Amino acid sequence: DIVNPIDPVLYVSTLDGTFYALDITTGALKWKMKEDKVVNVPNAFQENQKFFTDPLDGSLYIVNRGNIEKLQHTIPEMVNSSPMRTRNGLLYAGKKTDYWVALNPESGDKHASVTTDGIETCTAVAQEDPKSNLYMGKTE
Repeated sequence: DIVNPIDPVLYVSTLDGTFYALDITTGALKWKMKEDKVVNVPNAFQENQKFFTDPLDGSLYIVNRGNIEKLQHTIPEMVNSSPMRTRNGLLYAGKKTDYWVALNPESGDKHASVTTDGIETCTAVAQEDPKSNLYMGKTE
């Protein structure tokens, strides 16, 4: 279903935490919003190793000096088993966080952010006209 046939927009969320609004006809960037990364790695690991995830199934890969290794557990498995230590000695701690973000669909301005812990932010705009917001549900 096309939400707005006059001004169709494609919304894209990336693993680095950026949320993009693209004009579906031209591909032009309308706006972008930066949020926290989906996967956070301690600085000590970032110098020598890079982590990548497969957004389809949550598989996690580590790149170390040009070698790619698929880790034994997916991100959801690690979060469900947290805290855990893998067979190769890596320690993991994680949690699942669900939240809603209310955005202005034209500008990308954030009007509200609600997590399972409560309301983080809420502007007067979000409260005055809630139907004018774009609501984005996220799980990290």
